[in-house]
Order: sequence, then C-alpha cells, then structure tokens
Amino acid sequence: APSGGRDRRTADGGTRFEPAKFDEQSVGLFCLLAQKAERGGGRRTHFFPLAMWSHQLVPPPEGTQAAVGEARSTKRAPIGIELGPELDLKAAGGRKGMPQAAEASVRRLYNHLDGLLR
Repeated sequence: APSGGRDRRTADGGTRFEPAKFDEQSVGLFCLLAQKAERGGGRRTHFFPLAMWSHQLVPPPEGTQAAVGEARSTKRAPIGIELGPELDLKAAGGRKGMPQAAEASVRRLYNHLDGLLR
C-alpha cells in the first residue's frame, strides 16, 4: 500500500491482525498522478488490490512510526498473497472514492486469506 495496509494487531490487542487504515491522501495522490499521466497522452494506469497475510513471518512493530535501529524479528511462518480484480477509478468515484474502494477490497481479500491460513 502506498501508506497503510500493513497487517497489524487489532485494536483489542488480541491475537487477530487486520490491515491498517489506508492514508486517503496518499492513495488519492496515486489516482491524481494516474489521471494526469493519461491526460498527458500516457497509458491508462491499472489499479489492482493486493492483500498480504504476513504478520507471522515478519511481525510489525507495535507502533506505526519507524525508528532507526528498531528491533525486527523474522520467523518461519506461512504467508498468503492474494491479488484482487482491477479497481475502476471512475466506478470507485474518482480519486475521492478510490481510497475507500481500495481499502475495502484489500480488507475482503485479507479476510479471505485469514480464513484460509489462520
């Protein structure tokens, strides 16, 4: 994800994980860049949601701010990756609606992976 989407522990602090909330401005910026590129004679940009179930392999830090020298641990663990169908920028409501559409799609894919791998 351009910003957000990393699988993190749920707010209740339990053993469940879910994708972090997307940064709507970052997703919107990607949409704006795609629109400007196409208007400038470039090719159409294609957006595909991608969910990664990877928290057991490389657990994320508890906070969302990266720090220099922070401890990271890796483990042997299964991971899952699922690519969803293309998201249509216009059908999603343009750059204002795309962040919600992308996040909802990634959450659906992630929940599917969670059901398979949990």
